[in-house]
Amino acid sequence: MVWLGNVSFAFYLIQFPVMVLITRNLLGGKQFGIVGWAGFAVLSLIVSTAIAAVLYHWVDLPIMRRFARVKRTTEPQPTPA
Repeated sequence: MVWLGNVSFAFYLIQFPVMVLITRNLLGGKQFGIVGWAGFAVLSLIVSTAIAAVLYHWVDLPIMRRFARVKRTTEPQPTPA
């Protein structure tokens, strides 16, 4: 679930272009039954998730590592006795 949360923004960005490409290139005005449409929906989900994972690991993470601030941990100061 954490991994899906990490790739969710990349999935959001990529899912519509993937659906358009699959619809135009594979469907192309042909008629399919409900099973065909369900198959194309599952294909779109799998391809979108795979591309989102690639975007997250090769684009998002390097950018976040490059520009993220360093978290400093503050240790409590000893109190004088």
